[in-house]
Amino acid sequence: MIKLKDSEKFKIFEDAFKEAKEGELYKYDEWLKKNGVKPNALNPYHIFSFIRANSDKMIGNEEFITKIGKYIGHFLKDMDKTYHIPIIGVRGSGKTLLMRITENFTNSVETNLARMINADELDGIIRGKIVSAENKQTSKRGAITFLDNCEKTREIKEILEYTIKLRDNGVYITSWTPESWIEFTNKNKDFPIANEKLVMLPFEDNLNFQNFLESVFTALTIDKRINTPELYPFPDFLNATEFLAKDEFQTKIYEFSHGFPLLTIELLLESIKQTFLNDKKELDKEIIETIAKKKGLYDIEERLKDISSQHLLILIRLLQEEKNKGIRPMELVKEFSLDKSTIAYHLKELMKEKRNLIEVNKIGKSSYYKIKENLIPFIQQKIIEEMIEKK
Repeated sequence: MIKLKDSEKFKIFEDAFKEAKEGELYKYDEWLKKNGVKPNALNPYHIFSFIRANSDKMIGNEEFITKIGKYIGHFLKDMDKTYHIPIIGVRGSGKTLLMRITENFTNSVETNLARMINADELDGIIRGKIVSAENKQTSKRGAITFLDNCEKTREIKEILEYTIKLRDNGVYITSWTPESWIEFTNKNKDFPIANEKLVMLPFEDNLNFQNFLESVFTALTIDKRINTPELYPFPDFLNATEFLAKDEFQTKIYEFSHGFPLLTIELLLESIKQTFLNDKKELDKEIIETIAKKKGLYDIEERLKDISSQHLLILIRLLQEEKNKGIRPMELVKEFSLDKSTIAYHLKELMKEKRNLIEVNKIGKSSYYKIKENLIPFIQQKIIEEMIEKK
C-alpha cells in the first residue's frame, strides 16, 4: 500500500499548498495584516454585517425606517388590519440590510414581534399546506414578517398567501427586484398588492456617497465583533481621511458604480487588491478605470440611453429568468408573439457595440441569451426609472 505522502495526488496537493503559501495570495494576506486589515474583512458580507451591527453606519433610508415604523405602530394599536409594504431595488441596493436593521429595531421595541424569512427557503415547504383554525396564529409573536428575496422563488404567491392566512392580520415587509415585482403584479392583479411601495435608489449626492465610503472603510479596519473597537494603524492609501480627501478617485468610483452600494464595495475591494498587485503606494484613478473596463462598465449610461420599449421588455424578460441562466429565442417568440427574424434582430441589436448589454451561451445546438452579469443593476435601475415615470 502506498503511503499517503508518497502518493502522486498528495504531491500535487503539496506543490499547490507551497505555491500558494509562498505566492501572491499569501503575500497579499500578509500585506493586509501588516496594514491593519483582516483579510476576511475584504468581502461584502463582512461589510454589510458590520453596518447591520452598527446601524448608525447605514447611510440614508431614514424615510423608509420612519414609514415602516409608522405602519407597525399603527397595526399594534388594534391589530385588526393587514399591511403589505414591498421594498423594491436593484441587486445589491441594500434591501436585505434595511430589513435586517428594521427587524432588529422592531424586536428591540417588543421581543419576538418580528421575524425575518428568506422566501427561497420556503420553496416546496408550504406547498399543499392548509391554514386551519388549529394552526392559525393570533398572538403578537411574529406579527411583523420581513420576507426577503421574493425574486428567488417561483412560488412567491403561494408563500405570501399562506403566510398572510396564517394569522388574521399582520404587517408584511417584502423585498423585490423591479423585474420580479412587475412579473408578480402582472400575474396577480387580484392580490392585495401594496399599501405603499418603498423604492430604493442609489446614492445620489456626494455627501451620502462619501459617508457610505467612510462606513466601508470603518468596516475594513475595525473588528465588528467588539463593542468599543480601536482603529488599526494603516497607511495613507487605506486611510479614510486621506482617501476621502482625494476627490478624483472618489469621483471615479461613483462614475462607474453609479452609487449602487454593492458595486461600490466590489470596485473598492478590487482596487485595493490591484494596488498591491501593481506595487502602488496609493489608490489611483488608473486602477479603477482598468477594473471598470474589464467589467464592461464604461459608457453604460450612454448604452442605455434612448433604449426602445421593446428592447426594455426583452431585457426585463431575460432578468426574470431564474438565476439569469439565459433564455432561448423561441421562448421569446412565443411570449412576445413576434416572428423568429424579429426576435433575432432585437437580440442582435442588444449585443451590438452600441448597446453591448447581453451575451449568448451555446449549449449543444441551443443558444441561451442572458444579460451580462455586471450590468444587471444598471438595467434594473433603468426599469425602476420607467416605473417611476409611469406613476
